[in-house]
Amino acid sequence: MTGGAKLQMAPGVLADVAELAGGSPLAARARSVMARVSAIVDPVLISAEEGLDAIQVARAIHLAGPRSAGPVVVVDCAGADAAELGRQMFGCDALGGSLLLQQVEELPTPLQTRLARALRDGQIDTDASGRGVAFDVRVLATTADHLEADLKDGKLRRELYVRFTQRLELPPLRHRPSDIPTLVGCLVAESAAASRVPVPAFSREALTLLSALPWRRNLAELREVLDVLVLGAVGGTVQLEDVLGHVPVERMSSGYATAVSLREARISFERQFIASVLHRHRGRMEDAARSLGIQRTNLYRKVRQLGLARAKG
Repeated sequence: MTGGAKLQMAPGVLADVAELAGGSPLAARARSVMARVSAIVDPVLISAEEGLDAIQVARAIHLAGPRSAGPVVVVDCAGADAAELGRQMFGCDALGGSLLLQQVEELPTPLQTRLARALRDGQIDTDASGRGVAFDVRVLATTADHLEADLKDGKLRRELYVRFTQRLELPPLRHRPSDIPTLVGCLVAESAAASRVPVPAFSREALTLLSALPWRRNLAELREVLDVLVLGAVGGTVQLEDVLGHVPVERMSSGYATAVSLREARISFERQFIASVLHRHRGRMEDAARSLGIQRTNLYRKVRQLGLARAKG
C-alpha cells in the first residue's frame, strides 16, 4: 500500500520535481543529468512527451543553479507574433538570470537564427551601429518528443540545435512502470488536498493495475485518474475494482476492454498479468510469487483458477 511517499531525488529544489520520481534506471539517469546541468550555465534542451511538465523541470534547474538569484523569464514560443517574441527573448528582463523557452521549435526561423548567433557569440546587436551587447542569459528550452522529425524537416534549425550543448530527455511513464507506485504516493496527497478529503491508501492490486496502464499523457493523465479515485475511495483504501471502474476502457489493453463486467475485467487482468510475470521468470513459481508479493501456494491456486498453463518451479 502507499500513502504519501517522498520523491527519491537529490536534496533541494530538484527533489520537488515529480516528473523524475522513482527508482527505475531511466528516472535515475535523468535525475543524474538534471543534477549535472543544474550546476553549470550552459544552454539546456529538454525534450518531453505530452503530459510531462518540461517547464517545471527547467524552473527547477534554474533554481538549483548558479543563477538562482537572477530573474527567470518564461516565453511561449507559440504564443505571440515574431516582434513580441523578439522583445521577450532579447529584452533586458532576463539579463543575469534564465530564459525559459517553451516549444522552442515553434520559434519563427529568423528568431531561431538570431538566437543561435547570440548563443554562439555571447552577445546581441541592439542598434543600427551593430554595437554588441552581452547576452548574459542562461537559455533553457523545451521541445516536443518528435525532435528528430523537427530537425529533419527544418522546423527546428540545426544551427540552433547544436548550440544546446546539454540535453535532457524526460522518460515517459510507459517506459518505467515500476515508478508508478512512487508517483502515486507523491501525487495522491495533492489530489486529496485539492478535493479536501483524506489521503487514501492503495491496495497492491490497485497499484499493479495502475502500473500496467500505458499512460499516454503521462503525469497529466495520472493526476486526472487520481483526482477521481481519491473521491471514490471507500474505507480509505483504493481497491482494484475502483481502478477498473474509473479508468476508461480505451486506456486498457484489448483484453480488459472485451470484458463485459467488472469481475470479468479483473479476471482478465489477473490472467494476463500473472502470465506475463511467469514468462518473465521463465516459469519459476517461487520467483514469480515473490515478484507478485504472494505465497507460492497461492500462486499455484491462482494458476489453476485462471486456467493458465502450469509452470514448472
